[in-house]
Amino acid sequence: MGRRAKSVGSAVRNHSLLGWGAFLSVLLGVASPLLGMSTVASIALAGTLLVVFVMLWLLSATGSSARH
Repeated sequence: MGRRAKSVGSAVRNHSLLGWGAFLSVLLGVASPLLGMSTVASIALAGTLLVVFVMLWLLSATGSSARH
């Protein structure tokens, strides 16, 4: 009932995944020093999180195109 069937010819990426990744990266980058982490570790954590979400975003299109 609540599902919508879509026929997509090309690969479609979920842009909200990239947005949430950037948001969480900035949030952890700002909050980590307040929680006791060093600034360098905080930047490394935020950068790693951003890279992980970008990789997930890039790979999400290949998974959706393989089903068609």
